[in-house]
Amino acid sequence: MNHTVVSKSRRRLLLLGVLSLLVTTLGGVALGVHQWQLEGRDRLLHTQATEAIAEENFQDAMGLLESYLQRHGNDVDALVAYAQVKMQVVDASNHHAESAIASLSRAVALAPGRVELAEQLVGLYLDQGEDEEAVRLATATLLGDGENIALCRLRAVALARLGRFGEAIGDTDLYIKHQPRDWDARILRLFLMHQRGDAVQNVVELTRQWQEQWPGDQAFEIFEGVAWRLYDHNTEAYERFKGAMQRPFKQASLVHILVRQLDSMGKYDAALAVLNQHVGQFEDMDLIRLKCERLLQAKQYQTLAQMKMPPEASLVVLRMVALIHLGRQDEALDALNHFPPHRSSYGESTSHQGWSKLAHALVQKTTPLALIAIGNEVLKERPQNAMLQDLVATQWLMLGEEELARASWHRAIRAAPAWVEPRVQLARSLLRGGRVAAAVKVARMAIETSPGDLDAAGVLIESLTQLPDLAAKTVARNLLQSLAGKLSPVAELKLQARLLDVDQVKQQVDSILQTPSDLMPEDLLALAQISWERHGNWHQSCLSQYEKQFGVTPRWASLKARILVQQGRVSQAHQLFEVGANRDWLLARAQFLSLAGDRQALATWKRLINRFPKDIAIQRAVLACEDSQIPQALKKQAVLHLQQQTGPRGMTWRLHQARLLLSQTVDNRRLAQAAGLLHEAIALTPRAAAPRMLLVRCLEYVASREGICEQLQAVLETYPGHREAKHYLQRLNASQGS
Repeated sequence: MNHTVVSKSRRRLLLLGVLSLLVTTLGGVALGVHQWQLEGRDRLLHTQATEAIAEENFQDAMGLLESYLQRHGNDVDALVAYAQVKMQVVDASNHHAESAIASLSRAVALAPGRVELAEQLVGLYLDQGEDEEAVRLATATLLGDGENIALCRLRAVALARLGRFGEAIGDTDLYIKHQPRDWDARILRLFLMHQRGDAVQNVVELTRQWQEQWPGDQAFEIFEGVAWRLYDHNTEAYERFKGAMQRPFKQASLVHILVRQLDSMGKYDAALAVLNQHVGQFEDMDLIRLKCERLLQAKQYQTLAQMKMPPEASLVVLRMVALIHLGRQDEALDALNHFPPHRSSYGESTSHQGWSKLAHALVQKTTPLALIAIGNEVLKERPQNAMLQDLVATQWLMLGEEELARASWHRAIRAAPAWVEPRVQLARSLLRGGRVAAAVKVARMAIETSPGDLDAAGVLIESLTQLPDLAAKTVARNLLQSLAGKLSPVAELKLQARLLDVDQVKQQVDSILQTPSDLMPEDLLALAQISWERHGNWHQSCLSQYEKQFGVTPRWASLKARILVQQGRVSQAHQLFEVGANRDWLLARAQFLSLAGDRQALATWKRLINRFPKDIAIQRAVLACEDSQIPQALKKQAVLHLQQQTGPRGMTWRLHQARLLLSQTVDNRRLAQAAGLLHEAIALTPRAAAPRMLLVRCLEYVASREGICEQLQAVLETYPGHREAKHYLQRLNASQGS
């Protein structure tokens, strides 16, 4: 019995021992299998990240590298790749830059012997404006590698930003000693002397020493021009540049430098001439792109359309735009059908898909909002692309969003100061908004940019004639005289109508009407409108001629109806609008009925807004109408339609909604809603005056004197001549003084 018990106990102990060993062994095997699985997963992550980077899919690459680095945080190459990918992904909050710096800093700490990592980190510090950190790291690295010229150059830039010009010159000289044909470094050397306060003669003398050292090299002749330009000696600078322009260029970089210098002097035509003459010598994509952009800006569409260019997406889009301007839609469509693939041998940017979408949108029926979205997609990577900024501005204008259009035109002007078109469009927009003084200022800059541009001259004259002072009208007359023979008779009369007395205007109209067959419909209506505004007596003959040549139209009826109402012939005016029932006739009828105070106006407006809920012009007409018959409910409906058509970035619907809220009995809830809408509008377009002036009304209810002053001063900062803001602030200051 005892023996049996002992045997059973031994067997149990043996079994337990075997089970324990088995569990331990299996546990080790399981751990090994798990480790093998993790390593396999990590290898896959690394491979996928590498492929994503090769395909320029940086967003996916970022996520893959984050997962990989969770277990391989000391992999230096992965840390570097992660930092580089982070900087490729757009991030408005700048968190990606902070992460990139942290990742690259860890890589530098792990591999102190790899100086190229320190160079990358110093460059990243410079990009983020962390100049002290850049100097610190560069100096620490140079202690171990004092002849690292790349770091010397980077440190020179950081020292210059910190105002330590003498030290920066020392680093630059060391760099130039090793890289004598780095032209940007040479220009940096001249700039540092200028910033240090050296006399112009000393800086010019240095460039002449360089010319003696490198005789016959046009680069150093350009540098002498740069030296003169730094001190605003533009005559001497341009003489040196002209000398260099007469010889063939051997390097694309010199063409870049010369074009930048000519641009800085306002010599835009000369810059384009340099590009036209020399770009063909080099396979430099940046130069080719710059030439295409300048041709488009100079309205040389034919030259751009015929230009041979590499199959790069943005260049194809520029050519398509030129073809569309020329009315050659079929060729634009053909260019789309042969749109270059993403992996072009010329190296596409990550915005290739955006350019492709834009190309399709240009030749297809695309809504303004859709075009804005596509344009903004590409602008994330190319924020300095003036053509895209202008395109976005034009789409906002089509949606009736003048302020948003102005903001985009301002960006286009900053990106391409040589381009006159955004300035002209901005001036016209300001003029439509009653900002006459601001329009004059922008129009003057447009003329300075392109003295021979007729559109720029036209908008300047139109702006000047609306100013009250005689001096402005004298300038307008002189400018008009310089345009003699360059404008059509009607265009010239439209500009000078405010400068002539009625008899002089009538004399010119009679002369124009002697050949009515040469006139377009809008010409005759313009002449009739001038007669109406100047209390002349020739509008009837203009309208009769219009009816004879072009028939009866809503625009004709609107103007004729106003004349009939003034004459007391209201019933005849009513009959004019019984001709048609399409959209244009209905709108003209509604506006006339409201103007005449007719009770049928409301029914017509309701019919319009219900039939055309997507028509922005209809919604804006309803909201602009001052007819007391139109109820709040109908205006709210128009605001809702506007919001649906212009999207979350639309400003106009916010303004109208705020006005509706403030037009009712104001309580705290409505006041808060209106203020919230106006703050959103200001965030969208900080330069806009309208939302700030409306916000002043909100602040009046809560007696916030400080807030009112803040808004008025913001308006006057942008528009110093804003009368309402100026007078309000004066009254406010006067009341405080009393």
